Amino acid sequence: MKKNDALRELVGQGLGRVLKAHRGKRKQAELAERAGIRPNNWSLYESGKRLPGKENFERLAGVFKIPIPEFVGEIMEACQAVAGEERPSGDRGDLRTQAQREEFARLLDIFVEQSSRSLETFRAMVHLWAGLEP
Repeated sequence: MKKNDALRELVGQGLGRVLKAHRGKRKQAELAERAGIRPNNWSLYESGKRLPGKENFERLAGVFKIPIPEFVGEIMEACQAVAGEERPSGDRGDLRTQAQREEFARLLDIFVEQSSRSLETFRAMVHLWAGLEP
């Protein structure tokens, strides 16, 4: 698996966890309608199989009334949890060191460039989180 494919999968899983947590017992279709997103797309975002473009990313945050920076932070935390779970036992590797954050931001740059810059907002927030210039 290429690094950008792995990153796409990691971010998708992180986003999916956040959406599931905020959705709770509500139906995907109900929230999709409120957000102005097709229910099929919501399902794909929540399952981690597709990443939203900038407009739908903002709609996802908006339906839960979460500011974009906070929403991105939640996704980053979920990505860290997913990354830690996939490591061998005893190696809980996370993104706490500056080098790890910089590598994550670098991989995200590659991903965004290859995704027609669809997650530019997310990229900028990751760079701020990593202490890098957006």
